[in-house]
Amino acid sequence: MSALPTSSHTSVSSSTGPARASYKAAEAALAQARKDAKAARAAWLADESAAGDDEAHPLYVADETALAAVDAAEVALAAARDVLADSDEPRAFTFCTDDGGEMTVEATSMGDAIDLAADWACEGDYDAIESTIWVRVRIAGEDGTESAFTVTINPDEPECDHENGHDWQNPIALVGGLRENPGVYGHGGGVIINTACLRCGAGRTEDTWAQDRATGRQGLESVAYEPAGTYDVSALSSEVER
Repeated sequence: MSALPTSSHTSVSSSTGPARASYKAAEAALAQARKDAKAARAAWLADESAAGDDEAHPLYVADETALAAVDAAEVALAAARDVLADSDEPRAFTFCTDDGGEMTVEATSMGDAIDLAADWACEGDYDAIESTIWVRVRIAGEDGTESAFTVTINPDEPECDHENGHDWQNPIALVGGLRENPGVYGHGGGVIINTACLRCGAGRTEDTWAQDRATGRQGLESVAYEPAGTYDVSALSSEVER
C-alpha cells in the first residue's frame, strides 16, 4: 500500500495581490448576501400581517431584494474568479488522491500546480509496493480551475550484490518461452517480458498491457521484481560475469 500525507499545508503567503483580494472580498460579500437572504426569508415567512401574495408588503420586498443581492453577488464572484484565474498572482490549489492524501499549496497557475502535485505524489512512501501502481491526483484551484491526472509509480529494483549492479538478460534456461524470443509471452494487446539478473538471480517482469485495477484502464506498462536468488544462476555458463 502507498502512503501519502493526509494533511499537509504550505504556509500561506503574507501578501495578497489585487486580483486575489478582490476575489476574497467577493467571496465574503456572497456569504453575507446569502446570510441576509436567509434572514429576510425567515422574517417574511414568520409574518402574519399580510397575505402571502402581498407583493407590496415591506417584508416581501425585503425578501425579493435580498434574493436579487445574492444573484448579483454570485455574478460578481464569478467575474472576480475569472480575473484571478487569468492573473499570475499566487493562489491556493488543493491536491487530493483516492487514498485520502491531501495537500494545499500556493501557485501562480494550474500548470505550476500540476508540477507541484506530481512531485508531491511521487514523494509518498511506496517502499512496500511489489509492482507498478497508478496514483490519481485531483486538483481544485481557489480560482475555480480544476484538473486531474495520473502518476505512475514503479517499485524499486531489489539490491544486487555485484559491484556493477544488475545484468538483466533472458536465457531460456531460466525464463522459459520460445527459443527465438525467450521469456516473452503474449498478454492482451501486449506482452509480458521476463528477465533475470545473471549476477544475483533477481527477477523482473515487464507487462506492456497492464491494467490499473482501481479504474479498469488497460494498455498500461508495469514492472514487478523478485528478490535476489529467485533464479538459480549458478549453473549458467561461466562466461557470464557474476
